[in-house]
Parts: sequence; C-alpha cells; structure tokens
Amino acid sequence: MKPHNQGHVPSATYGQPGQPGGWSPYGQSQAAAPRPPRPNPFAGIPISDFVRDGAAFALLLIALALPWGFEVSKNSADFRIVTGETVNGGGSILIILITLLSLTSLALPYAARIGMLGSTAGPSLVRLGRLVLNAPYALLIVGYLVYDIVLGFSRHQDGSTTILSGETGPGLGAAAWIGVAGAVLAAQPRAAELRDQSAPLVVVRWLVAIKVLAVSAFVLATVSVLSTIFWVITNYGASDSKLPTLSVLGLQGVLTAAIAGLIAVGLFRDRQAWSGTLVAFGGAVLFTAVFLPLLSVDPDRLSRVNGDRADALNRRMLVWGVPVESFYAVGAGFLALVVLSAAATAATIPNGLPASIQRHTQGRPLGYGWLTAARNIYGLIFVWSAGAAIVPILVLIMRNSLYSEFFTRDFAKPGELIAIAVLFGVTAALAFAGSFTLRFGAQHGADPRPNREVGLGVSALLTIFMIVWLIVATATAKGAMGYYMGTQGTARIQLIMLGLAIAPALILIVPKSVRELYADQKLFANLGAGGSGAVSGWDTPANPWDQQGQNSQPAHSFTQEMAADPNASPQLLADIANSAPELRPVIALNPAAIPEMIEWLGKLGDPAIDDALKQR
Repeated sequence: MKPHNQGHVPSATYGQPGQPGGWSPYGQSQAAAPRPPRPNPFAGIPISDFVRDGAAFALLLIALALPWGFEVSKNSADFRIVTGETVNGGGSILIILITLLSLTSLALPYAARIGMLGSTAGPSLVRLGRLVLNAPYALLIVGYLVYDIVLGFSRHQDGSTTILSGETGPGLGAAAWIGVAGAVLAAQPRAAELRDQSAPLVVVRWLVAIKVLAVSAFVLATVSVLSTIFWVITNYGASDSKLPTLSVLGLQGVLTAAIAGLIAVGLFRDRQAWSGTLVAFGGAVLFTAVFLPLLSVDPDRLSRVNGDRADALNRRMLVWGVPVESFYAVGAGFLALVVLSAAATAATIPNGLPASIQRHTQGRPLGYGWLTAARNIYGLIFVWSAGAAIVPILVLIMRNSLYSEFFTRDFAKPGELIAIAVLFGVTAALAFAGSFTLRFGAQHGADPRPNREVGLGVSALLTIFMIVWLIVATATAKGAMGYYMGTQGTARIQLIMLGLAIAPALILIVPKSVRELYADQKLFANLGAGGSGAVSGWDTPANPWDQQGQNSQPAHSFTQEMAADPNASPQLLADIANSAPELRPVIALNPAAIPEMIEWLGKLGDPAIDDALKQR
C-alpha cells in the first residue's frame, strides 16, 4: 500500500524548515516524506529477451564440449575444440577467448540500463556493440570453412588422398553448428532494443541477411556436388565404373543441394512460411549436433576395447559415422549446416514491426503461415527420403560395375539394399501423407483449416517410425546398412529429418497464432463425445470466419464499399463474410481476400459467389 504522502516534493519547499516534507535543522518534530522508490532499471524487458540471453549463453558453452573437425572427433583424448593436427594448444585458447567475447555481449543491455556505458547509451549503441563483439566468432567460422575448402582442394591436387577416402579437409563439426547459433543469437537485437524509430530498418537488414545466408548455403552445396562430379569425371577417364559411380555420388549430392535450394527459393517466394520452416530446420540441426556426438564412436575409443564391447561400438560407428561435415564429403554431400544454422537462428529475430503487421503478414493471418511452414517441413522430408530410396536401387542395378572402393559386392547385397529402399520409401510416404493432411480444405465441408488431430497423429507416426528405424539400424549395422548410413553420411541428415518430423506437431500446438486460429475447436474434443449423440460440427462444418457463434445473427453496418475495399484487412473481410452473406460475392472479387477465404467461399456452392470467383 502506498504511503499517503509519497510523491514528488516541490522544489520550492525542499529543505525549508517548518514546511511539510522539509528538513528542519532546528529540531522541529516534522515527519519527513518518504523518498520515491528507485525505478527498476530492467523494467520493460520482456521475458522473451531473458530467454534468448539464456539460450545464447547455453549454446556458446555447449559448443566448447563438442568436436570441431575430423581429427578431433577421432581423438577423444584431445581437448575436443582444436581442429586439425597442425593447430596446437593456441587454437583452443583462441576459441575460448572468442567465445568469451560473445558471452560478454550478452551483458551489454543490462550494463547500459544501469549506466555503465554512459548516460547517452541507447538501443542503437547496444545493437552495434552486440555485432562488434560477435564478429570474431563469425570470422572464426568463416576461417574454418575456407580452411576446409582450401586444404581439401590441395590434397586432391597433390594426389595425397582421394574424395572416396574421406580424408579431405578437417570439416566443421557439431561445435560449429551449435556455436554459430549461439553467436548469432547473441548478436541479434532484443525486443526491448527494437522500440526506436530505426527498429524497422534494423529488422529489414536482418531479413536480408537471412536470405543471403540461405543462398550462400545453396551455392556451397551446389559447388560441393559439382566438385565431386568433376573429380569423378577427370579421375576415372574411360573406366567402366565411371558412370555408376558418378550416378550414385551425383544423385546423393544433388539431393543435399536440393534441400538447401528449396529453403533458399522458398524464402523469396513466401518469407513468412519458409522462415518458420527454416527455424524448424535449425532446431533439427541443433538436435543433431547434440545427439550425434553421443551416438557416434571415436576410433580411439574403439581401439581400447575388445570382445562384445568392441563389436557393439563398431556397429555404432558404422551407422552414425562422425559428427562432422566436410565440403568434399561423399555420399550425402555437403549441406552447409553451419551456414543454415546461422540463417535459422537469424530468422528468430523479433519483428520490431507494428502489431497489426505482425498479425497479418503477406495478406493472411499468421496462423496460416505456420501451417504452411509445417507442410514445407513435410516437403523437405519427402524430397530427401524419396530421392534416398532411389540410391540403393541404383546401386543394386549397377553393383556389378561399381568402383570397388565405393561399393563392393559385399556392401551391395540385394536384400539389404532393398530393405534400405523400403525404409526410405515408407518415410517418404508418411511425409507425403503429412503434407496432404495439412493442406487447406483437406476436411470435408466448408472449413479450410486442416484437422489438427490428424496432423498430430501423422507427425507422431512418422517420428516413431524413424526412431525405430534408427534403433534397428544401430543394432544390425552390417554390410550395406552400415556403409550407407555411416560412411556415406546418411545418418547425419536422417537424424536432422527425425528432428524435422517432430516439428509439425509442435507447430500445431505451441504458436499462439495457431491456437487462436483453432480457438473454436478444442483439441481432441471429440474424444469426450463418447457416443452421447452427434458430435458438434460433424454434420454442419464450422465456419472458421465465425467469431460470434452460430446462434447469433447481429445486425450489421457493413456496406458494399467496405467489402470491395482492396485495403481491407483479412479480419474485416472475415467479419463481413460472416455477418453479411449478401456481400460474399463482393468479397470474392476483392483482391485483398486471402487464399484461405477464397477457398472457403468456393465451397459454399453459391452460384453468385462462383460467378464472382471466375472473374478474379
């Protein structure tokens, strides 16, 4: 409870004896007014900002415990953050110092609020400080990437190794995938720092950076597969094994580049939805970066055991390979995971835009953007799995002429290859089913919203199937299964696809905009019907644009001009469509009507509306 006299003491009376609230040096018995409470310097910082700081802090520290390259992953006795035998202890110190700089950037907004950066320190200075302190980490990643490309190229040129041996550059491991995510998250401005006039421009620059990173990943993946194809063409000459080897290596590399290409192109066509897809992909990469080092086995560790223990570790090593990606990798190819991880983290930037724009981006409610992102995720899984199912069939057809170091007949037994193809094929079929169930208008009736229960069921089924598959592969890793999953790097991308399989279920439950979109439909509400009669909404599909209930028909004041206004918001058009059925043909002609609204209008069966839709 506030004291009665709390407040500002007028300057005219401050320190004057005998006045209320003044201090008397003459000992007058006068109660002094309590001082106003000190303002909280951290007031106004949303909880999401603290969560982002905590996540960046954790990611940067976790990266220090993970492998950075091939040599480190093969030597568990090493400090595990030094990449390459030519880099001695000084390399680890450099990485630690650069990580400390990124960690220091997390304290900048708090230091500015308590005055440690001066009285003039504002959001723009804090944003600049974040970028400066995290720039060394970005340069570190770029340096290792360039080193991997240059060293691998030089080894190929002097003939000291071959692409098929896997001994190329040091690569970039799980530490880089997680560390770059932590650095980008630390460099991003927080929501509390995006309240000044320059905030929209800052956000636009970050959105451009996301697209640049995605395109860079696609270019790197494409150049990587082209370099592999070029190497096969120039080194095999007129050999009979050139065509089959080129076919297998080329197809797997093209699949990897296709994943990066779909993401890059999608960001230009539908930024909102594909940003959500990219964020989910980044989460799957982090999931892989954490679990793959735990599942894989260092050869150094394998050499210290024998018997059944050695056999078990050998099976794990065959399936899971090493948690490192190299530019000149064979098999699954180079996906530029470190670049896509940075792009995905950048895509989580707070909008810094007016709330009305955030709710309706690209002419549709944000919830529909998330649903489209979930469909895109299934699309990525389908493309990878369908293409990967073709590879073992191709090997089976050409196994008699394949290069012996790539696929010997022991590694190309028909039964094993067919089993691998079937596993990938079932995964592709489930992904296609997931995309089909999440399309708008998938339900019977006029409601364009996908059925959430069906979507959750497909996501759960796909996730369980992929988990069981990977468990069985680990337990029975011999011949083609071990070679295809581990040596060819398929397990790394398959683990990413497992993380992606979980994402659609989270999208259908977690985002507030999606929950608002289904506000009139309680999740799994039909489970409580229990045969007590007709389930509500089964015979009469719900109108997703109805915000007032089906029993209320209020008088409206909507006009034809309002329904035809090209600047009308999607919510206003939804209200008009619900309250004024006679204006629905006008809405059908309005260019501001979102695709979901048009699809719903087309299912009403009104001839006037159908005629209007034909004129669009």
